[in-house]
Amino acid sequence: MHIKKSLAFLIAMGSTSSVFAALSANIEIAGKVTPTACSIVASQAKLDLGSIQPDATGKVAEITKSLGTLTLTCAAPAQVHLGFLTSGITSAGSKQIASAWTQDGKSLSQLFVMPTSVTNNNVAGNLMIQPNPSSLWVALPATGSIPLSTADGNRTAFAGLNQQALAITSATIELSAKFLEVPKVDFTKGEISANQSLTFELKYL
Repeated sequence: MHIKKSLAFLIAMGSTSSVFAALSANIEIAGKVTPTACSIVASQAKLDLGSIQPDATGKVAEITKSLGTLTLTCAAPAQVHLGFLTSGITSAGSKQIASAWTQDGKSLSQLFVMPTSVTNNNVAGNLMIQPNPSSLWVALPATGSIPLSTADGNRTAFAGLNQQALAITSATIELSAKFLEVPKVDFTKGEISANQSLTFELKYL
């Protein structure tokens, strides 16, 4: 009898354990935070300066041309900044400025890319520059140029109140390119050209 009672007890315990094991449920959590979808479009794909002749003294005069309009759009308000790069070489005087004219891999003059008109969310606005990640944003002067991006700075953003980056849903930047003069050319050193590609990258702050 004692043995039978023990077996009965073990069977009952086993049944009870099975019941409790079934009283559980798992809930899996998934999700992620993604940036708002944004895009950037240039209205002008190419600027062809044609053939430029120096004057009687050998000087190539300063030239200013339109680069068209950059249009930025975001599906919802987003704080963004622009990166600005050139496929060419930088000027001899500053790594933040592209070369306008080059000869044999050397810079002969500087190229300034300047915003002539800016709108933020369909209202006239301004741009600002952050020279490096630890510095304050500073307003881009009305006659200022957009500096080339570097590995650790020169971010360009849309200025809001108190020099805070403005979240945009739509924005435009009309651009012009100023090719500074070459005081005197020397064609014995090779061809002089302005060939390069300018790239504007839209990035999230």
